[in-house]
Amino acid sequence: MNTIESIVVPAEGPSEATYQSIVEHAIEGIFQTTPDGRYLLANPALAEIYGYGSVEELKGSVKEIARQLYVDPERRTEFIRQMNEKASVWGFESPIYRKDGTVIWISENVRVIKDEWHNVLYYEGTVEDITERKRAEEELLRAKTAAEEANRSKSQFLANMSHELRTPLNAIIGYSELLREEAEDTGQQNFVGDLKKIEKAGKHLLELINGVLDIAKIEAGKMEIHAESFDVATMIHDVGATVTPVVEKKGNRFEIKCPKELGIMHTDMTKVRQSLFNLLGNAGKFTENGIVRLEAERRTESGLDWIYFRVHDTGVGMTPEQTAKVFEAFTQADASTTRKFGGTGLGLAITREFSRMLGGETLVESVLGRGSVFTMRLPAEISEKGLETQAPSEITQAESLEAELSEDHPLVLLIDDDVTIHDLVRRFLHKEGFRTVCAQSGPEGLELARKLQPSIVVLDVMMPTMDGWSVLTRLKGDPEVSNIPVVMLTMVDNKEMGFSLGVDDYMLKADRADEFHFCAEKIL
Repeated sequence: MNTIESIVVPAEGPSEATYQSIVEHAIEGIFQTTPDGRYLLANPALAEIYGYGSVEELKGSVKEIARQLYVDPERRTEFIRQMNEKASVWGFESPIYRKDGTVIWISENVRVIKDEWHNVLYYEGTVEDITERKRAEEELLRAKTAAEEANRSKSQFLANMSHELRTPLNAIIGYSELLREEAEDTGQQNFVGDLKKIEKAGKHLLELINGVLDIAKIEAGKMEIHAESFDVATMIHDVGATVTPVVEKKGNRFEIKCPKELGIMHTDMTKVRQSLFNLLGNAGKFTENGIVRLEAERRTESGLDWIYFRVHDTGVGMTPEQTAKVFEAFTQADASTTRKFGGTGLGLAITREFSRMLGGETLVESVLGRGSVFTMRLPAEISEKGLETQAPSEITQAESLEAELSEDHPLVLLIDDDVTIHDLVRRFLHKEGFRTVCAQSGPEGLELARKLQPSIVVLDVMMPTMDGWSVLTRLKGDPEVSNIPVVMLTMVDNKEMGFSLGVDDYMLKADRADEFHFCAEKIL
């Protein structure tokens, strides 16, 4: 038969000597004080925290301590207020002076002991020296602040440098195209191949710079939102028509599941479209002989309408570890991904940031070897942020018309902030028989368009303060100039987006002058 030995605890409980020993050897300060500040009890740890040699010395200096203890007198006032209002106060942190004048941080716990008539008898509690913890917290905070400031400075620098970085590329690509044309015209074919390589390398570098600058502008808070109302179903089918060749390039089947009753969205359509392009392009890149499907639905949640965009693919899929970092800038599933599939790893990061800017989010679910589902959830209506505009510059470009061309020649208004492009385009167009007037900003270009009524407006996309899409919207919305044809001229090969937003034609800055001539003749 098993027996259980019992432990007998004395009925009277721990002795007074035991309690005294606990108080004496505790590492936290322990005290009891009367309402007028006299110590009834204090232990050696409390005296040590306050910088006194003994409990007797501490008790003898009680009035001095009460008067000089707190670095910030308002903290003492707040501590007393809380003690008077509450039965207890826990974790009250304050900087205090020790006896020698050095400053430490303490955390106090106190409770109020009252008699049966609710009169305060005394206060009792503990004091802990938390100086090292506070120093560690301050160091972490300083490091965090310094890192955030460094990141902001980096992003601010890149955002501010956007046009300075693009300007040399404009010259490299533009002048190499001009030299290539002259080499072809003069029969110097041995230069043509090298000049084509310069153009190709320049465009590849520009693609990377554009992605980096988009991320930098988002992080620096310089990416603006231009809201407009549009039919969601129409936009989706336009996107589908644009990306179908890209998605189907690897033998994939592209499907769209989109009800006609999706209704209207009021948000930045350009960013929504670009996000869908990124998601669908990503799905097509990582899927071969499979299916890529774009779905959309409208939901009402907590009284607000949301549009859900989902991109399904049956591609390579990802592990949970890869999924966790897929939205990080410059990051792909693993090191071999870049070698096998190419790309910079910026598309999904930009998509996530765009969705956040528009008040939504982008999420992913994936199974390795079976494919992925990216879901972009956006509010159907976003409050429009006012456009920043600048005052129109003085109109000084009207006198820059080529004197040797008569007014019978068509007048082209070029709106581009890069003066290098002014020179290049003027030279191209002059050879083809066009007069040219240049504007260096969107507001100046709008003013010149109204005043001069040009035959064609050639409009750059990437401009500060008011970008090309904003200028285009204002041109098409102004009855005085809405009938003037607009050609988008940009370094970014995004013809589909340009056409979808209503331009009459779209050209790259490195296109040939005779191609512009054909474009102009087609429009005029």
